[in-house]
Amino acid sequence: MASYAIPAALFDSPLRRRGGWQLLEGWASPEICRALRAEAEAMYARAERTDSTAPDREEVRGGDPPRAFTSAVAGERQEALYQSQELRQRLEQEGGAPLRPSALRGTYTYYEQPGDHLAVHRDIQGCDITVVTCLRDEADPTSDRGAVCLWPGHLEGALSELRMAPDLGAVRVRLAVGETLLLLGGFLPHAVQPVAPGQDLLRSILCYQLETD
Repeated sequence: MASYAIPAALFDSPLRRRGGWQLLEGWASPEICRALRAEAEAMYARAERTDSTAPDREEVRGGDPPRAFTSAVAGERQEALYQSQELRQRLEQEGGAPLRPSALRGTYTYYEQPGDHLAVHRDIQGCDITVVTCLRDEADPTSDRGAVCLWPGHLEGALSELRMAPDLGAVRVRLAVGETLLLLGGFLPHAVQPVAPGQDLLRSILCYQLETD
């Protein structure tokens, strides 16, 4: 059964002390972003559309949050970064504990239709730390459309409380192209704000889990 409790190793981490999130500086260089963007465009032919409007009753993590977006399993270029010792060591410094990739490859998420979004949730079991890199965003840079919405004061607590009062303690992070967001995705409630018409938002998503062996 899922628990609100953050494992001790992660609780004592620099990342948790910052509220469960931070921008990961100096990781996604322009060259990396160009390579990932090109791969994401190539993988789009295999992408699948998700559009769910059913209410989510999950209180802890996982569940079935309302969402609308297109996604694809990434290719070899992202895989090489995902499995790299360099990135994992960087994440372990911030997460304060040994980590391992949750899968062989991550995903690309395309918020491409007006109103595409992802409602408040915590990530599934096995996705304790999440790495989100913005590869394309054609919206007005002063807008918060497509922003990642975080609730740092709600690392422990029922998700229904945020569904009833979504602005309570919300922090909206608008990622510029090339910026990477690191978050305790399995514990920090988060969402993606609806995108604007023509925004064409593309992100790379990686998940890591706490190494317990």
